Amino acid sequence: MIFIKELVQESFNPMNKNSLESGGGGLKKHIPHIFEDFDLTFHDIKNILNLSFHGKLDNPKEKFDGKNLFIHWNVPENKLKVARNKTDIKSGGMDFNQLLNSLTGKPKTTIDAFMNGYNILSMALSALDSVVLMNTFANNMWFSVEIIDNNNPNVIVYDSNAIVFHNVGLDGKNTEIDLMLLYNNIDKLQNNIVDTGWKILKPVSVKLPKNKNNFDLKHNLDETIEVLNELQIIYGLNYDNTLRDLLYYSIKKDLLEEFQLPENIEELILNKLVNDSNGNIGDIKSLVNSETYSKINVLISNKEVIKNEVIKLLKELINVYSTEFLKPIQSQLIKSPSNVKANIINRIKQKKEEILASKNQKLIEELNLYIEELKNVYDKRITCHFEGIVFEYNGKLYKLTGVFGLINKILGLNKYYHEHSKWY
Repeated sequence: MIFIKELVQESFNPMNKNSLESGGGGLKKHIPHIFEDFDLTFHDIKNILNLSFHGKLDNPKEKFDGKNLFIHWNVPENKLKVARNKTDIKSGGMDFNQLLNSLTGKPKTTIDAFMNGYNILSMALSALDSVVLMNTFANNMWFSVEIIDNNNPNVIVYDSNAIVFHNVGLDGKNTEIDLMLLYNNIDKLQNNIVDTGWKILKPVSVKLPKNKNNFDLKHNLDETIEVLNELQIIYGLNYDNTLRDLLYYSIKKDLLEEFQLPENIEELILNKLVNDSNGNIGDIKSLVNSETYSKINVLISNKEVIKNEVIKLLKELINVYSTEFLKPIQSQLIKSPSNVKANIINRIKQKKEEILASKNQKLIEELNLYIEELKNVYDKRITCHFEGIVFEYNGKLYKLTGVFGLINKILGLNKYYHEHSKWY
């Protein structure tokens, strides 16, 4: 927590604000890493890691690195409607021309990817009987799909163009049962687009390896479990305490102890930092001196930074573990993982050169932050050959993606610097 104390002692530099990954925009509900869910217990995290090691995670699916749309078939109009946000849903969705208009100003490759996806989906779904469409999309049902267009990749360059259905509806609702009728007709969908070179896929199940003899992975697992145990000892936490409890006691011990605040004021600050309480910290202004109040304001305004700092080591260890864990898993849409890895390494090098050549100090500092975070895997262990997996635990979805998130941040820096050029 030394980093946080430095924030309190000096004016906050926005470039230090390295907060948790935020969820994607639009309608797609963010699927958290296990270190992002502060309601998971220490037992839960250890259990998830052990289940993964033994290949026993529940319902693992491949997570694809594409462009997300929500889709609905309007039966009266006999037309595909799509949505990228809640406003689109409320207006009944967008047809081809409306989607095209909504993408005004985007790079041509991005526009092409969405419009290609629309055309493929429209062509495929039109092959289905009206009764199937009516039953599938009844009650204004919307379903999430991923558009994989290898002419417009994000991080992962796939070998095939595809539309991948997710078992996810609005507000994260599991739609596997609702989509079963459509899945039973998946061959019809595919046959109707056979000449396009695209694929229509339902969620792709992943066969997890049993890692009994994977000693590198076992070492990473043991190291992560050891750190979890040490955190429990340091802060007096039990197996059923949560990451939120860790956040609470680490802030209380490492940040607030030196202020010697009355308990009621301390609890108000902790609620703001830990539980996103709406309590008004202005109420304490008259109870503390101006210097202490200024320090408290710095803490409150940087609560995401504090959260990230508390879980920083755990996050790095889980990313290293999951990078090793994902190594033997093969993507459904990639023939040569080594080509994908080589492509990513080359693009990172080019991105570094681009940022350094720009002489933009803000971008350079941000790049250095991400490279530093990536140092445990950078150069010697970039094994990101697909995005990762999604799995279920206690009725919720989680993901393991290794270093994908960091690589995505690096390649996303100065994103529109050459928005119409290809440098990969």
